[in-house]
Amino acid sequence: MAAYQTKLFKKWNKKNRIPDEKLLDAIKSIDSGSGIVNYGEGLHKVRIAKDKGKSSGYRTIIVHKKGFRSFVVYGFEKNEKANISDNEKTFLKNYGMSLLNSTEKEIEEMLENGEIFKMESSQ
Repeated sequence: MAAYQTKLFKKWNKKNRIPDEKLLDAIKSIDSGSGIVNYGEGLHKVRIAKDKGKSSGYRTIIVHKKGFRSFVVYGFEKNEKANISDNEKTFLKNYGMSLLNSTEKEIEEMLENGEIFKMESSQ
């Protein structure tokens, strides 16, 4: 399964420095249903712990199709906001579906253009 970060998320993550390994673990947790909120249409909110546990951690919005591909599209700290708005949810669902439905050629073009970035496991 291929996993990517969007340019928007990567920019936010420059400050927060969540390693790819934690993001990949967050994607794996979607399939188990552990610590996630399912917004439907492949869109999920996944908690990622900081040093002090999940309740004070990060929230990532991930669009995911099991066994196919995943995109980390948005992130925020719990102390920044409680949740995404309905407008953000609608936008992210539409954006996420367009990413999931992209052809391999479109994915390659987005990678070349710096719109998305592939994540790799170090294991």
